[in-house]
Amino acid sequence: MTRVRCRFGDGDLLGFSGVGLQSRIIQASTFSWIRRINHVAMVRVRDGAGREVWESTTGLDVPCSRLGRIVHGVQCHALAERLEHARKSRDLVWHYRLGEPLDPEASRRLDSVLLEDLGKPYDYAGAVWARSCAFGWLAHRLKNREATGSVFCSEGGARWTRAMGVFNCRNASMWNPAFLLRTLQYLGVVAAPRLIVEGRPAA
Repeated sequence: MTRVRCRFGDGDLLGFSGVGLQSRIIQASTFSWIRRINHVAMVRVRDGAGREVWESTTGLDVPCSRLGRIVHGVQCHALAERLEHARKSRDLVWHYRLGEPLDPEASRRLDSVLLEDLGKPYDYAGAVWARSCAFGWLAHRLKNREATGSVFCSEGGARWTRAMGVFNCRNASMWNPAFLLRTLQYLGVVAAPRLIVEGRPAA
């Protein structure tokens, strides 16, 4: 069980592959068969604030570093602590490096949407729809409506990359983790992933 040393950039994405039943269901329902991605998070690198991971999840039992309490939804943690938690949970973690460094204006916009989302509850219903590839995608396309009061993980990833101005996404609620990361890589927004946490042997 190892963790690879890596240079992180502001706005980079992380793809997680878990081993639990819920993770396996998500991987199967989103056709994530190569890297088995079932969760996505974003890295922030700030002067004076260190490196952070922002994500929407219900799977962490440690307080959010910004809010000082356990959150079932959008939260923030120190990067090193989050990766160590993944290692102990026997997750695989993939690093998707942002293609171009963020400029100050993009970073400001990202800060604004992250702080707007901080503490929002996890969107269970939205996650179910988005992770059902055929029916979920169609439902969100027909509704053309983005959830605003709650956020699931890849919905956050889509909202936050859109705020940076690197992803033209009309409806952030339609993306599941694997689909979002595959699309961002295809568009050249992020580079090909690198495995940085091996909590278990890669299958």
